[in-house]
Amino acid sequence: DVEALEPVAARRAFDRLARQSRPSERLQAWAEKLAMREADAAVAGDASWTPSRRAAAEAFWAAKERLWRGLWRRGLCRHIFRFDWKVPAWHAEYAALSRAAALPPAPPAAREA
Repeated sequence: DVEALEPVAARRAFDRLARQSRPSERLQAWAEKLAMREADAAVAGDASWTPSRRAAAEAFWAAKERLWRGLWRRGLCRHIFRFDWKVPAWHAEYAALSRAAALPPAPPAAREA
């Protein structure tokens, strides 16, 4: 269960594994899932919707997008797979605040190479 992972320990273990492994889609999928877990933990660690918390929420969705669209190649038809079938506990609040435009602008997300 990804939500049960402790992000710091998981990052250490992943980095050690990645150094010893050749690049692969499985390794890339684990990297994106870990990025999602780290972003989820960053969002859960803050009580108010600060710019850094919003950036972490957007990083979560960006990692999920890279996983689904880039790695699993679920492009135009991805809507039939319910992209948001399992959302974090903070998602409802994030979505409501986003619709109400109550959130301050987030810094631009880092672009992947």
